Amino acid sequence: MILGFILINYLGLENLTIPLITGWLVCFINVVIGSLIVTRAFKTQGKGFFNIVLMSMVVRMFAIAGLVFILVYFLKFDRIGFPVILFIFYFLFLVMEINYLSGNTYIKQNTQNN
Repeated sequence: MILGFILINYLGLENLTIPLITGWLVCFINVVIGSLIVTRAFKTQGKGFFNIVLMSMVVRMFAIAGLVFILVYFLKFDRIGFPVILFIFYFLFLVMEINYLSGNTYIKQNTQNN
């Protein structure tokens, strides 16, 4: 995020400061909610885990798409800059969420084998 601020100021695109903060905040909230759901889903057995995790990803993605529409259409956020910033943060936070998910899966498998 700090790199984003530096890049925005260097390129003279100060109008993207609010979309940068908003995109980061949306993705951060998305990952926190996803982590809470995944943590609860680990307590279920079998197919229930995958159903919960995949359904939460779909619901969260549609919620973000709806939020992007509201922010761009009604609040007049930059039509190109905000979705690009949001996509970059979404991708970075998704990588962190996958690492969290795979790390917890590894821990769960090791505790079940012992």
